[in-house]
Amino acid sequence: MNHIKVPALKIEQGPGRALFSFAIRGKEIQSIASISRVKRHEDELVGYQRPEVSNHIGDIQRYLESENPMIPNALVIAFSRAVKFVPSSENSSFGDLVIPVVENDDDKPGLIVDGQQRAAALRAAEIDTFQMPVSAFITDDAQEQREQFILVNSTKPLPKGLIYELLPYTETKLSAGLQKRRFPAKLLDDLNHQQSSPFYQIIQTATNPTGVVKDNSILKLIEASLTEGALYNYRDPSTGKGNDKKMVEVLSNYWGAVRDVFPDAWGKKPKDSRLMHGAGMTALGHLMDAIFDRYHTDEHEETVTYEQFKADLEAMKPFCHWTNGFWDFGSDDTESKFGVNRMKKLVVIYSGGMDSFTALHKAVKEGFDVYALSFDYGQKHNKELICAKNVCTELNVPHKILDIKSISNLFTSSSLVSDDIDVPDGHYEAESMKSTVVPNRNMILISLAIGYAVDIEAEGIWYGAHSGDHLIYPDCRPEFVKVMDQASKVANFEPVYVHAPYLDTDKIGILKDGIKMDLDYSKTWTCYKGQEKACGTCGSCVERLEAFEKNNITDPILYIDLVN
Repeated sequence: MNHIKVPALKIEQGPGRALFSFAIRGKEIQSIASISRVKRHEDELVGYQRPEVSNHIGDIQRYLESENPMIPNALVIAFSRAVKFVPSSENSSFGDLVIPVVENDDDKPGLIVDGQQRAAALRAAEIDTFQMPVSAFITDDAQEQREQFILVNSTKPLPKGLIYELLPYTETKLSAGLQKRRFPAKLLDDLNHQQSSPFYQIIQTATNPTGVVKDNSILKLIEASLTEGALYNYRDPSTGKGNDKKMVEVLSNYWGAVRDVFPDAWGKKPKDSRLMHGAGMTALGHLMDAIFDRYHTDEHEETVTYEQFKADLEAMKPFCHWTNGFWDFGSDDTESKFGVNRMKKLVVIYSGGMDSFTALHKAVKEGFDVYALSFDYGQKHNKELICAKNVCTELNVPHKILDIKSISNLFTSSSLVSDDIDVPDGHYEAESMKSTVVPNRNMILISLAIGYAVDIEAEGIWYGAHSGDHLIYPDCRPEFVKVMDQASKVANFEPVYVHAPYLDTDKIGILKDGIKMDLDYSKTWTCYKGQEKACGTCGSCVERLEAFEKNNITDPILYIDLVN
């Protein structure tokens, strides 16, 4: 049998607890270690790793193939006792690990506990000499392997705000997503820290937590303008960068005019000013691009002045209601295609998942006066309610969480609420997924939402049913929505309509719509299991991951083996 001998450091961490630290050529990892895929064999849990995430692997591979890559975080490998440590001298901590090399994956001495995405990228990358650090332990105990897997993957990720603040001060090549945001983050940093900027110290960041406008809101409007707006005129498309001084000048001229035209709304907390809200910032960002196009003639020299921006903003001032009152979008009698005036109240049943998250933002962006309603019906995945609360707070949308956990006593057949039934893994098309049906759930929730709508004089309710749900959930079928809409309109003296905006599309299409709205899906929770991280294997996770893969983007939430 062939062997690989690598110099290693033995680190004693307690009686019988030793780690081995070493480096190995990346291409050699596949010859000594395999992946332990999570599955069930005769009702016994086997393995712990979920399927590879192709987008994430692709990002790592591109980074490895870039100039001077560096990966400081080590792979974690569990070796069987076929691997031996040979000290260089008696009782020495230095020596060699002797590792058998076998062809068959089932017989390989190592199992990757942490780093399967990096290992896959190393295997695919067109590099040969890259040395990868490894931290290993020796055990034949599958339970210990799972324990280490859980511990490694239970750490809390860095806050995105901190990442954005650090980005301008990095030079090395990062993942594609972070590289794309590096230059916008620099512009944001300049706006927040230049005393001449209208945003001086009012953007909320890790080092400026008292700021009143979200950093992500400013990043989004900057990115939009860089793509096809005012800032694009000073951008080098080949690098994604450009004349940052000119860009900051444009931004300062415009937003300085916004500040001076709307002084009563500027600098307030989003709950007190629609202008400082993410939606207000986004809308005014688009307006900046439109006004810029009216005046700009020489892309190399002149820019649009503060006075020009201010003149156009003054013209629209009488029609703006940032801190009180209502926005008048026209006095005609035209109604939307759903039979409701866009300024009317709307109740959105909001679980905190992807579908309802997109529907909620769609309603907000279409101009409805949105009231969100969530339900605690005893679901194991009640983490979704925390996500729902946070999003509604950010959007300044009125939000109620209705406690109806007592009804879970009636639904002993559903794995989502019953402690006696495990949530199954697999695709929604699998027969086992029928256990996730909560009997009559949507009729119950919709009925309560209709009552709430009547009470607040809302004219309709939305919920997130979609075509992908039709196969397994009967209360997501078009015929159900139709009859509930009919019943709702006769159940009260004031008719309330029932609508599912994504009834005719699937989760792939919902995500595509959300991408167009530039939504941040890290603020959602989809997994049916009540764990710290998403499992990646239940039907809900499988469908979510498929949607992200089909849209060629990486899911921003953490899964139990996803490495940042």
